[in-house]
Amino acid sequence: MTLKLFILAVLFVISGGAAFSEYFKGHKFLSLLAMAVAIIATFYLFKDIEEDIVRRSAQVEPSLPVVAPPLKQSESLPIKKGDFAAYFQPKQDMFETTATFQARRLQLLQQFNAEVKQRNLDYQAGVLRLNRYNADTQIFAVNLKWQADWVKPFSEHLQNSGSVKIGVKEAKQIYQEGSKKPLFITANLKGDQVNVQGVMVEKGWTYSIETKLLPGQVFTDRLQDGSSGPEMVVIPAGQFRMGDIQGGGSSDEKPVHRVSVKRFAMGRYEVTVGEYLRFVRKTGSHAPEWMETGSDYNIKTGTDNHYKNLGSALTNENHPIVGISWHDAVAYAEWLSTQTGYTYRLPTEAEWEYAARAGTDTKYWWGNDIGSNKANCSNSYCKDRFEYTSPVGSFNSNPFDLYDTVGNVWEWTCSEYENKYNGKEKKCTSKNRARRPVVRDGSWSDVAGGVRTADRGRNSHDYRDSVVGFRLARINL
Repeated sequence: MTLKLFILAVLFVISGGAAFSEYFKGHKFLSLLAMAVAIIATFYLFKDIEEDIVRRSAQVEPSLPVVAPPLKQSESLPIKKGDFAAYFQPKQDMFETTATFQARRLQLLQQFNAEVKQRNLDYQAGVLRLNRYNADTQIFAVNLKWQADWVKPFSEHLQNSGSVKIGVKEAKQIYQEGSKKPLFITANLKGDQVNVQGVMVEKGWTYSIETKLLPGQVFTDRLQDGSSGPEMVVIPAGQFRMGDIQGGGSSDEKPVHRVSVKRFAMGRYEVTVGEYLRFVRKTGSHAPEWMETGSDYNIKTGTDNHYKNLGSALTNENHPIVGISWHDAVAYAEWLSTQTGYTYRLPTEAEWEYAARAGTDTKYWWGNDIGSNKANCSNSYCKDRFEYTSPVGSFNSNPFDLYDTVGNVWEWTCSEYENKYNGKEKKCTSKNRARRPVVRDGSWSDVAGGVRTADRGRNSHDYRDSVVGFRLARINL
């Protein structure tokens, strides 16, 4: 019992007893005054007892009712009014000074922040980690990772991982529920911010989840066997100057022109050997040239050493895949689309340069000089430590968080080559019409000029070599 309740109880006993005492019977005014004090004390006593009961029950009772699914995307579950009132809406006691009350309120907020900081909230649906938290500013940042088997049938609706911001109401709800129930997140994009509402549900029940990804966010899509696809980065919509901005390039890098690009996602890394061979094993087709049965370039049975010379750089699962044609790369993108329910494809030439430039106008995203050990190209130029391909992500990423956009391997695009820009750089050619698709990026064997962001190449659609690989784009975000 608080000091306030104790004082009220004492006043009630004293004033009530005095009102009916022998002394007060002869003094009507004093008797009425004592009786009035007793009535007022009784009123506040029961009012505070009721509030205390409500406050205690709010701390232990779940804030959300259990309802039958599914909910429409526009619907939501109510958050019980008064959740965590003890932390966020403390009441000033009758005999508490304003300074004391403010100090107590600050202490409660600090206590809340400290407790949130120490907790990693585990749910049956996945893991949620609170990264940033401040009750005063009412901003909580969380990181989501879906992992439970029972979530997988609904994985096409769920954001596998990423950072989102939630308001104080949702933070209270998450904190109060703890690990009692799994957490689903409904996210709606408004401008460049995500408005998120947490929904607690019983195991086995689910709701339609609408998710949006923020520019710069890294995510993966879940495949049908429960594994994750390649890491993707959300590239913001924007405009850029495409072509030989700095001068000194080839004639096919002209004219320099302004291009608008819609929001899309780009592979954070070039597709790796491990990622591509998983596709080969699952489909039984589109093996790289160095694994193809009967090929002279087969590293086990063939007589040509073209691929054998690469040694472990060819087969290491974390190196970029090489020895695949344009049609092989397109087939992998189509398989990934079927596996995830999202549209994957090769990037257009314009999308590739926009993502590789990442807001820069220089020859390379870091400047106009190739420098030393900044990328993987011919060792006499880049002065890197790799003789052939390097593991993806061996060098710094560009401002869009993309790796190896300078060198390592040439990357197929979906655009048909023209020796002067005429609009084809913004489009994908069809599988039946592909003749000379554009390749970008340069490779481990090229000179510094060949790995410039504006540099262009082209190959026959069935061309395969130890310097050509690819990375993916995803367009329906």
